[in-house]
Amino acid sequence: MAWQKTCFLSSCTIIITIFYTITCVTSFTSTLESNAALNDKKPNATSPAKLQIADDPRCAADVARICSKFMKSSNFAVLECLHNERKEDDDLDPQCHHLVWEFKRNLTTDNRFREAAKGICSKTLQNKTFADCVTQGDDNDGRLLSCLFDREDQIGETSCTQFLGKMKSIVFSDYRLIYKFTDACGADIRTHTCGRLGSVDSNLPHSQGETIGCLAKFIDVKDGLSPSCEKQILRIAELQSEDFHLDRPLFFACRDDRERFCGRVPAGEGRVYKCLMKHKMERDMSLQCREMLLSRQLLANADYKVNRGINKACRPDIRLHSCQAAAGGVEDESRHVRLSHILLCLESAMKKGKQVSGSCQAEMLDYRRQLMEDYRVSPDIVLNCRTEIEQQCKGLDKSGQTIHCLMKLAQPVRVKSGEKKSPLGDDCRIKIEDLIKVADVASDFRIDPVLWSACRSAADILCRDIPAGDAELLTCLTDKLDDGRMGEDCKSSLFELQYFFARDFSLDAMLYKACAADAVKYCDAPGDWHDNSKTPGRGPLTFACLYRRIDADKPPAEQLSRPCRIEVRRVMRARAISIRLQPEIEEVCLQDLSRLCSENSTENNAEMECLQSNLAALKLECREAVTTFTQREAKDTKLDRIVMKACRVAIEQLGCDKSEDDDEEEGQIMQCLIKHKAEQIIFKNKKCLCGIEHFQIISLKNISFSPKFKKACWTDIKKICNDRAADKAQIVGCLSEHVRNDTLLSAKHTVSRDCRHQLHAELLQRSENINLDPQLESACHDDIKNLCEGIEAGLSKVTECLRSKRKDLSAKCFQSLFAREKEQAFDAGIDFDLVNSCSAMISKYCNDVDSIKLFGCLKQNKYDPKFDGKCKALLTERQVEYSKDYRLNPVLEQKCKMDIKKFCGEILIQLKITKDFEGKVIACLKKHFIDKKKTLSRGCTGVIKDVIEDAHNDYKLDAQLAEICRVDISNLCNVDSEEKGKVEQCLMDSFGKISIVDCQTQVFRILTEARVDVQVDEVLYNACKFDVNMHCNISPGEGRGMVCLLALLKSNPGALLPECKQLLTQRRDLWMLAAKVMSPESLNDIYAQVILSPSRNYFLIVAATAIGIIFVGGLFCGRVTKRITREMKIR
Repeated sequence: MAWQKTCFLSSCTIIITIFYTITCVTSFTSTLESNAALNDKKPNATSPAKLQIADDPRCAADVARICSKFMKSSNFAVLECLHNERKEDDDLDPQCHHLVWEFKRNLTTDNRFREAAKGICSKTLQNKTFADCVTQGDDNDGRLLSCLFDREDQIGETSCTQFLGKMKSIVFSDYRLIYKFTDACGADIRTHTCGRLGSVDSNLPHSQGETIGCLAKFIDVKDGLSPSCEKQILRIAELQSEDFHLDRPLFFACRDDRERFCGRVPAGEGRVYKCLMKHKMERDMSLQCREMLLSRQLLANADYKVNRGINKACRPDIRLHSCQAAAGGVEDESRHVRLSHILLCLESAMKKGKQVSGSCQAEMLDYRRQLMEDYRVSPDIVLNCRTEIEQQCKGLDKSGQTIHCLMKLAQPVRVKSGEKKSPLGDDCRIKIEDLIKVADVASDFRIDPVLWSACRSAADILCRDIPAGDAELLTCLTDKLDDGRMGEDCKSSLFELQYFFARDFSLDAMLYKACAADAVKYCDAPGDWHDNSKTPGRGPLTFACLYRRIDADKPPAEQLSRPCRIEVRRVMRARAISIRLQPEIEEVCLQDLSRLCSENSTENNAEMECLQSNLAALKLECREAVTTFTQREAKDTKLDRIVMKACRVAIEQLGCDKSEDDDEEEGQIMQCLIKHKAEQIIFKNKKCLCGIEHFQIISLKNISFSPKFKKACWTDIKKICNDRAADKAQIVGCLSEHVRNDTLLSAKHTVSRDCRHQLHAELLQRSENINLDPQLESACHDDIKNLCEGIEAGLSKVTECLRSKRKDLSAKCFQSLFAREKEQAFDAGIDFDLVNSCSAMISKYCNDVDSIKLFGCLKQNKYDPKFDGKCKALLTERQVEYSKDYRLNPVLEQKCKMDIKKFCGEILIQLKITKDFEGKVIACLKKHFIDKKKTLSRGCTGVIKDVIEDAHNDYKLDAQLAEICRVDISNLCNVDSEEKGKVEQCLMDSFGKISIVDCQTQVFRILTEARVDVQVDEVLYNACKFDVNMHCNISPGEGRGMVCLLALLKSNPGALLPECKQLLTQRRDLWMLAAKVMSPESLNDIYAQVILSPSRNYFLIVAATAIGIIFVGGLFCGRVTKRITREMKIR
């Protein structure tokens, strides 16, 4: 109950105070009314005691017509009625005007007013702060009232404040009642014809407050008002800011609008002003009211104190941050300071992390919105942009659209001459920049009504987690400029704003917050946000300076802070959507854009792609700028907005953007996309695929466009391929050749391991698309057009087409294609078609196998029942290719190099003029594999054995057999069978049915090859492996294994396994048949047949016996030749 008692007593105290105040003011007004009457010197003046304006014949009719009957007893109520309730075109009788004027004049100049005022404001005037007001008030010219008006904000006495409010409504209705106003502004009133200066007895209407409004229009105008009059106007405007009733012209102009928009808003504290300003640009707002509100805003521009909201809410912050002194060099709050200076000062303080009250920030936000809403609020824009507005932006709604029209005009247009032509003049552009800075749109995009209207729905969808007033919201929208869910109006408005942000580092709120300290430290940027003292245009230079320092490999002392690095990358990625947001490129490339790129490329944000594609044709400065950007783009894939947009789904699903630290990105996203390029999620997305291939093609133009490759291989390039300059394609070829040679010769690698890893990736990319292999594409250009027209370049399709038509290729194309085949035969890991088609099999069977051994691994598992059919078919196709030319078998080429020269040299001479060896060299080596006299080297024998074994498993790998026996195979065997060795077995079983003699020769050859080494005939060997190991403890080769098995078959057939015995018997019978059918063509063939015959011991005994008889006969029969003398022998 105690607290209830306390509240009750407090409430009673407040009620008593209010009642006392009202009583005092009412008593005082009654006294003033009497005093005013007593001072009326006119002969027909009514007796003071009886003077009532409502009853006076001069005003009775007007009062009765305009005012309520309940007001007639109070002259103050009648005055307020005549001021506020009268229609603008409803004038008073001239005699009533005069009576009202005399009454008001007497109120403000009578000496008894001073005494009465001292009574009402006694506590206030006793304060030392108001001592000079008491001194000034000793005269009868109204200085006491003026002094109290000037310091009203310091008055805490309620009765005094209410009294001054009553007096303001009287004083501001006529400029002649304002202390010293006529003296200060008389000449200006005459010059600008803003009213008449008749005597105080002149019959002037009491609405002379319009004179003040007229003079206010000449604030901030060249040759406008005198300093003394300007000071008076601004001070009056400041006092009027308390209540819109005090601004008579505005009150009459906005009376209906007040009822329409702000009917429930109580007067006082500037609330009605604020409400009307909020609705200023609405269609229902009357033109007269809008113009008067604009005049009010212009006055606030000239002196921030005219804006009551900012003056009241921000005064402590202005003092705290010395904004008054910063603007004028003195801490004199009576001095007029432009509102823009105050805004810049307070905004700068906030950007430095200093405290500014929430109420002040709210008032600043309101005014900044007004600046962007109506260009006329900024006199500098009206003055400097008049021509552009009249010619280009005339007739636009003023709700921010004119300002955005001017922003759009700031962007230079492309002309054929390449000159930079902007419809916006330099002076106008500078003022637009100043406006954007003062309004600080970047901190809260709601400030810009056009942007807010256009992007509000997009913000709700794309940036729903960011509060509307957060600076990050504009950042979020900018980052999503290319999102399909953003409307075109929003994109256009954002782009117009970002165009200016790109040219002034300080305009981007988030960028400035993150990088201000770094910009000052490294880039000579101003220390204060609002400091424009340094060279104009430092914005682009500052940002370019920051971007050059984001590399994490710089010494710690020279690195940007991590927040700054992140923000610089974000900004660069956002601006990469168009070169118009990259002034360092736009300014030097306009002519090249006009010359080389269509308007369509600009509309589709593909200007950079166009410039990159024509890099060699660009002028030097433009080429350097584009090269620099492309180097950055190669390190940061997110700069490629087209790829990031087109491949967004693929990037998300493939997990390409895994880097948590942008410093570690190093083009990983693009490398990931390239790696998965053949997968359906990318391959079916043509836009994504084109973007990736564009980057791949561009990267061939300069090794610097492949940062990881350059970093890994730069030392090797300088050491090995320094003569190849920057041509990446030639460098890749050079390094690849050295890696191949070092591997084949088993020498120490001259190319570093890291470089070999990157080189492998580059070679794999090259084989995927003919366009990524400029040397091959150039050599085969006509062949592609004639033989492979209409085939897509990707997925190795063109290359595979050329391979399939190798016999029809030109010599130049064949040579280049053959070079690529050699590289892929050496390292199957760079054969894109093979890697892509066999990716699952590689993962299953060869996951940990080195790429150089990949082909052998796949070949080894080729006949596994679970092996993929598509991969198996392609693998066989490659084997067939390699079987036709020993040079496509790098191991054979190396191991048999000397054997080829020794045994097959004549064939090489004959084949010099042909494109394809058609397996002839390999056939030569096979022939000598079974030749006892001309034994191959051990290394070559092992390789040829593997070749023969592969051919026995798949006839297509025996080039000569497949070609010569094509008809017989088709007639006798099931060529579709994929069973290992099935066709070869068919030919052997059908030996007697073969119609072509040359085919019989080939079949006989494979039979002979099997007898040389039982392991070559895999079917037989698998059946007899146990018997070989059990009964034939001999080294393989030279027919030893087969001789052992045949001898065992003859001497002890029961010792053999049934399957081995059966197959061996079939082979023996087949050999005997072949020996009967095939006649030896040379001594070598005879020797081979004897050696491989089951009765070879018999033949050897017979041959030895014959030779022995001849020898013995010679011994007994003597010399048959003619004898000669000794002298003849030694002559």
